[in-house]
Amino acid sequence: MAESLEPQINKELQNAMNAILSKKCCLCKNVLSVPPIMILSQDGTQSKCGRCELSKIRVDITIVSKNEYKDNNKANDTATVDIPKNDVNIVDECLEKFKKQLQCPICMEYMIGKIYNCEKGHVLCDTCKLQLTECPSCRASLGESRSFPLESLADEVVLACVFSKNGCEFTGKLKLLSPHEKECVHKQKTH
Repeated sequence: MAESLEPQINKELQNAMNAILSKKCCLCKNVLSVPPIMILSQDGTQSKCGRCELSKIRVDITIVSKNEYKDNNKANDTATVDIPKNDVNIVDECLEKFKKQLQCPICMEYMIGKIYNCEKGHVLCDTCKLQLTECPSCRASLGESRSFPLESLADEVVLACVFSKNGCEFTGKLKLLSPHEKECVHKQKTH
């Protein structure tokens, strides 16, 4: 009797394997050729191929109230977000552009403290402004007009060291970042 069940079990096993192998990835729609990685979605459990699973980078985002950060650096809540690797490159590019906006176009130092702008909106640091009477970008006169929104961002933003790709793990506010980058031990490393 056990012998008569064997072909039926083999057939059911083969059908189950075919069902698994014919499933498509919920992200890229490729046919899954290996046991899928199961993910839970709003519509129920779906299968995701290994390539799509590996194409994401996990990022922990900590949400902290300003007062709590100042008091004891403890977080209220932490969320984990999966960011596709392509989007990580975009985020990196945006951060680099943002960092460049916070650099004085004359001395290339991060603008800390007072940030001045010309009539047309070009910005420069306090130190360079004291040495100039006209904007080096457009030759407009430099008055006492300041960029308060940019000053506020420069005071609050926390950025990673420019040598983080070389292994530096330092992150800090701009007033700490600039002196660190000048002395960073990872400055000379190349990969």
